[in-house]
Amino acid sequence: MTVWFVLKALGSIFSVACLLRAYLQVAKLHPMNPLSQMVFRFTDWLVIPLRRLFPPQSRIDWGSLAAATLVAVILAVVEFLWRGLDPALTQQGPVVRPFGLVFILALIWLVGWGAQLLVVLLLAQAVLGLFSRNLTAAALRPVLEVLVRPLVQPVRQWMGPMGRIGLDFSPIVVFIALQIILGLQGWAEHLVHQALFAD
Repeated sequence: MTVWFVLKALGSIFSVACLLRAYLQVAKLHPMNPLSQMVFRFTDWLVIPLRRLFPPQSRIDWGSLAAATLVAVILAVVEFLWRGLDPALTQQGPVVRPFGLVFILALIWLVGWGAQLLVVLLLAQAVLGLFSRNLTAAALRPVLEVLVRPLVQPVRQWMGPMGRIGLDFSPIVVFIALQIILGLQGWAEHLVHQALFAD
């Protein structure tokens, strides 16, 4: 199973990069930003061909979302074949399971990877806020502010400033919401795994 875990880790990293590419367009980060350029170079080989089938519309990069989904589906199919049809792993011979659950599993993974990506962005912004005098942190902070703004701005507008000094609790609210989503995602993944691979 070590090979599978390595394969899933590599695939999930690439899928997250595709999700980040789609999110960069939502956040309106400048395409010449070093982060944007790095993500573009890493994902172009798959996203560019898929954009011919799924052209971007408005602020939605359908090509990047399609690339992330395709990688997740491939990983789910590999796990289905690896664990569900290998007699050495099932110990009871190959078992036929509802193949449609494979696509549901891929979507569940995508939700989890996307939520984890957003959690990382929130935590990175919070950590960099502790190093206000560091030049590297000062250079990265505007980028993270652009990336985090679409997450916290709706909550910030809804809640408004808290207290006399105008405390902003919107990042904490978003963080808690993402943790709830990750908890539900883990529960859903467990249910699908049971339906696919339980004896």
